[in-house]
Amino acid sequence: MASMKRLRNIGAGLLSSFMSRNTGVEGWWAPGLLYNEAPQGVMCLDLLAWEAAPPGAAAGTVARIYGDMLRRALLRERIDAAELAAATVELRFGTAARPVRYRTTGEPFDCTVTLRTRDGRVVTRQEHDRCTRHQPWLFSRSGW
Repeated sequence: MASMKRLRNIGAGLLSSFMSRNTGVEGWWAPGLLYNEAPQGVMCLDLLAWEAAPPGAAAGTVARIYGDMLRRALLRERIDAAELAAATVELRFGTAARPVRYRTTGEPFDCTVTLRTRDGRVVTRQEHDRCTRHQPWLFSRSGW
């Protein structure tokens, strides 16, 4: 059985990596791309099924990248992937503004990573930040 400490560690690692400015899809910041693909302001990535709702090209790519990252983290922590009933990353764009840890631009958004085991235990990690919709004419790509 997976320990809560190990699950919290995995959840925190996924969230930290996702919110990093180095999270990219072909050199573009993933949250900005996902913002464009979330017409209702909400994007949910299913890391076990490698799917996104609503579906989109960037969302599918990010779901696969983070699904793989989750599987590697589970192996490192010696946790069987079958112990998880759900593993999601949910982004809510246009949320109420709160202070962020550094000066940035864009609209506020929340990112929540949730891991739920088959026996009902839940780990949730959340972070608030700011994000601008992806605009390729305005932003530069990172060296990927």
